[in-house]
Amino acid sequence: MSADQLLKDAGELSLSELDRLVAKIINLRAQRAAPSVPASEAELLLKINRGLPAPIQSRAQELTAKRDTKTLTPSEHEELKRLSLQAEEMEAERIQHLTQLARLRHSTLAELMNRLGLHGSRHV
Repeated sequence: MSADQLLKDAGELSLSELDRLVAKIINLRAQRAAPSVPASEAELLLKINRGLPAPIQSRAQELTAKRDTKTLTPSEHEELKRLSLQAEEMEAERIQHLTQLARLRHSTLAELMNRLGLHGSRHV
C-alpha cells in the first residue's frame, strides 16, 4: 500500500481514530529510527513528540483566526486563553522530558534539541 493510499484512508477516520493512528505511527517511527534506544529514552521520546490533541489544536487555530480578524467574542477569548494555557503546560512538560533525556544522554538541552531537530514551542 502506498503512502498516498494510506493518507487517503486516514482522511476517512474520525478525529479520535486519527489521533490513535498518529500515536501508533509515531511509536512505530521511533522504534524503527532507534531500535537500540533504552526503554526509558524511548518513553521520553514518545512524550516529547506528543502534540496537542487534534480537536484542541483545531479549535485553537479557529479561535486564533477569529482573534486575528477581530471577530472573537469575550467568551471565545476566555476559551482561547484556556487553550493557550493548556498548550503552555504541555510545552513545559515537553521541556522537562527533554531535560531528562539530555541528562540521560550526558548532553545539554540545547545540544539535544539541535540533534533532534527541535526548535522551540510547537503549540498554539
